[in-house]
Amino acid sequence: MIFTMNGKQVASSHKKNNLFNPREGGNFGVFETMRTYNGEIFKLDEHLERLEKSAEIVELELQCLISEIRKYILKTLELCDFDPVRIKVVVTDGNVLVKCEKLEIDENIYNGVSVATVPLERRNPEAKSLDYLESYTAHYEAEKSGSFDALLVNSKGMVTEGSFSNLFWVKDGGLFTTDRNILKGITRQTVLDISDCEFKEINVEELKKADEVFLTQTTREIIPVIRINGKEIGDGKVGEKTRELGRVFKWSRDRDSNPGPHPYHGCALPTELSRQDKNSI
Repeated sequence: MIFTMNGKQVASSHKKNNLFNPREGGNFGVFETMRTYNGEIFKLDEHLERLEKSAEIVELELQCLISEIRKYILKTLELCDFDPVRIKVVVTDGNVLVKCEKLEIDENIYNGVSVATVPLERRNPEAKSLDYLESYTAHYEAEKSGSFDALLVNSKGMVTEGSFSNLFWVKDGGLFTTDRNILKGITRQTVLDISDCEFKEINVEELKKADEVFLTQTTREIIPVIRINGKEIGDGKVGEKTRELGRVFKWSRDRDSNPGPHPYHGCALPTELSRQDKNSI
């Protein structure tokens, strides 16, 4: 693990390292979690834009420019001799802290996970702030019950998002996601860019009747959900639409460094595709 503060490497035992712990309440600041592919940070600009927006929402005055924060992140990444890297940057009213560690993923999650619903409405849901104890507690309670993540349910009974993820579902061939009072994830936006998706609200019982359900997360991409509160979704297996989106997501993610034909099977093309890319299908 590599830990820096304001661009300088410090020991992992440094007292400021507690800012990376979501169980530590009472801290004021914002954060972003990113990952690398082949040494490159995925959607770095988008993460920095969201960091800046989060600071605006919680009324945190950044003490340095976003361009300077970018330099700190890249400087820390240069110290890493491993890949892929999970990168977490925390910005407070006085410091920029960056932690890099080896990203470890249990590949079994791509065979489908279970989730549990938890009643929770986050404060400032569109901000990724250090006031994250509620979400962490919901996630922890779901994990204790054997679930991968918690699905948050608002006071109207509508499922909004995961405690650490965004929510999508498939019904009668259509793809849907929520769009109000949520943290709008970077991977979520990538899925929106490569698909025909509609925004909709849904309650727990309706979600259980979906044909497919999946979550999106920066570090783990598209995660199929096969059970909600113990109820099987569809036939209890990873759905074909989820698999297709996973293939197109990986193509979209890698196409700048490894261009190739689009694995098109009914998914919409990313809007930024060039005419040449479209003709290659």
